[in-house]
Amino acid sequence: MNVVTPPVAAVQCLWTILNGRHSWWGHDIPDMSREGRCAVRFLDAFAQATWITRAEILAASKGLVPRDILAPLLDLADDGAQSPMETAMRLIVRDLLPEPYRWQSQVRVDLLPDAHRGWTPRTLPDLGCPELKIALYYDGGHHSEGAQTEVDFNQFHALRDLGWEVIRFTKSHLRCPGDMRELVVKTIRRALQNR
Repeated sequence: MNVVTPPVAAVQCLWTILNGRHSWWGHDIPDMSREGRCAVRFLDAFAQATWITRAEILAASKGLVPRDILAPLLDLADDGAQSPMETAMRLIVRDLLPEPYRWQSQVRVDLLPDAHRGWTPRTLPDLGCPELKIALYYDGGHHSEGAQTEVDFNQFHALRDLGWEVIRFTKSHLRCPGDMRELVVKTIRRALQNR
């Protein structure tokens, strides 16, 4: 039985993705090939499921995937993405922030406590820019059920009270990346004006 290290296994999987031997459906991402977006989704999922680092994957790629192809994909990968939809959201808006600002995954924001509203006094936007106080969330199906709707509503207003710009996306938004980008660009403009 042939056994390989986890980083080599990851690179072998990436090789099959980049060569079109293995792919799956995913949202269209501006300026990205199907292979590229599948590779980044794989890297995000791999980071969530293992302790393997991007540096280890890059080191294991010698002779399998050219460094000039793999390095940009590793730069787009994010250890904090917790779902394929979060990955798609991040990739759609990846290039919209002006220098020197950067998106960060799972940014902790401490909210003002309010024991009567039933939510914890902190939130973790799926993607955020703390310097500009922009918070992006991907809301899966459970966000439209029961008490979660009220929690999201209260968090939205608590963030607004702290000066944050908040956008909550759903799967229908991901089908229209141009509209998403336009909404985020307008939000960035407002945030820059409020600095």
